[in-house]
Amino acid sequence: KHFDEDALKNEIGIGKSVLRRKFLAKCEEMAKEMDEFKKSYNIPPMLHSKLCKYGVVTMQLLCDAVDDKTKLESKFKIRNEDQCNLLWKLIQEAMFGQLGMQPIEEERVQEEKSDTDENITIQNPLVLLIGLSKYTNKKDLPGVAVDIEENRALWQNHYGYRVLPDKDDPYFEKKFWTQDDIEHFVQRKRQQLVDPDDKFVHDGLIVMINGHGVEGGIVPSDWDEKDADKKDTLPINYIQQSVSGAWNRKVCAIPRIFVIDACRGGIGSGAIARGGQHKDALFCSIYGNSPGIQVKEEAIKGGYFSQCFRHQVWSAKNKNMKLSAIVKAADKELKAKTSGQQMCWWDGGQDCQDIIF
Repeated sequence: KHFDEDALKNEIGIGKSVLRRKFLAKCEEMAKEMDEFKKSYNIPPMLHSKLCKYGVVTMQLLCDAVDDKTKLESKFKIRNEDQCNLLWKLIQEAMFGQLGMQPIEEERVQEEKSDTDENITIQNPLVLLIGLSKYTNKKDLPGVAVDIEENRALWQNHYGYRVLPDKDDPYFEKKFWTQDDIEHFVQRKRQQLVDPDDKFVHDGLIVMINGHGVEGGIVPSDWDEKDADKKDTLPINYIQQSVSGAWNRKVCAIPRIFVIDACRGGIGSGAIARGGQHKDALFCSIYGNSPGIQVKEEAIKGGYFSQCFRHQVWSAKNKNMKLSAIVKAADKELKAKTSGQQMCWWDGGQDCQDIIF
């Protein structure tokens, strides 16, 4: 904007590498502060926190990053491949777009509009894992520990998402969860969704809960029907309210997905049974059976529902599969695995069905 493009080209020739260095030298004079650079090139919020750590923009680093995308991973500590690709393209556009030049990676092609325009893609959600495998007065669930380990591998290693609790957290590998533990964990970790300025640094929330359950609730590890202080279960909607608009009205703008592998009643099999933007439009829960029906597990493999859901989410990466298609495929697999005794059950806003991981 602020210098003569033609004069610059005539002075140094048309070579991209030389032109880039001249252009970046000029940019370095113009964009001293990170916020100024962010506004100029519309840096997405999910990447802003990464970039802000460096304060003044290092233009030479950005120049190098155009030629070698792997430098982004080490310099900016970005482990998520999709974020890395997004930032790489953004840097190219920032440098070459001002001169009317195409990014060197590839030409941009106008895609025809389709029904996929309505999809809701989440690239940087926060994942919370809660696994109740040890109990005082109920049967222990060794398969839950397996599920938690496999769920972490799915979201953290396969998708590159941030998963809590992490290794430095006292909740890491926790097997015995009281009602207070669950409430405090969710209430503390929800703060990780926003930065100190109350701006969201994650574009979604996934909460996975495994353990004993009843219709509408989770059975805490210390549950005791003979103790007045411990005979209550924890309502699932109470946990969900912790991350609803009642906590932070802005959270209604991001998807919040609860995946719950727990019994929903005492019936052993469901083989014959069937059963403006709204503030909860992006709120949904996915269960491992219909209301009133139990779920089952394998000690060395985990819950049947968790196995099937995990398998389908794992397979869906980079395929632009909607969450509705993932759940449908998991439902088919679950019914086959349990001879129709279990099924996937959806509860929540219809917009969530268009989510893509």
